[in-house]
Amino acid sequence: YEISAKIYEDLNGYFNDKVSQEYFNAGKAYEKLGNYEKAIELYQMVLEIDEKILGNTHEYVIKDRKHLERVIQLEEEKNKKKSYYLKAETCSEDEDFIGAIENYKKVISEIEKEEYPSQSEIADCYEKIARLYLKIDEAQCAIDSYKMAMKCHKFERVSSEEARARILGYDTFEEAMSNIEILN
Repeated sequence: YEISAKIYEDLNGYFNDKVSQEYFNAGKAYEKLGNYEKAIELYQMVLEIDEKILGNTHEYVIKDRKHLERVIQLEEEKNKKKSYYLKAETCSEDEDFIGAIENYKKVISEIEKEEYPSQSEIADCYEKIARLYLKIDEAQCAIDSYKMAMKCHKFERVSSEEARARILGYDTFEEAMSNIEILN
């Protein structure tokens, strides 16, 4: 889309409805990929072009502004998720396991708010929470967290054996089973 926009721009100038449409399409693609920063950059270009062509009060320009605001909000939420994740990691390193658990739960909450929540990210957080519960001797909470991770893995159609292996920190189910047998 960006290449197409540049071709239209070379042929007809920057302030052109085709250029605007192609940048919008590119922005939409980046938005779907979760690259909100790049999407924002492209949507700002769309808004600039449409304001120049159509004027500030045109319905398309109003829609452009609302769309841009929504993607900026998504970027802020993504940054919030990163912040909670970093806090969780720091708490874990500092052996503040309760603080780490609370922050991983906040990460999960932020992921669930996303338009397309990543089940693998949620599963990863539940797996980390389960390991933290084991460190503070909360076996039932660990089991419950592992179960939630398993549900997320099933959602992504990962076999239960593969999911169990991943939860235990192994690449394959066979590797996990052989290491468990060694421990017994």
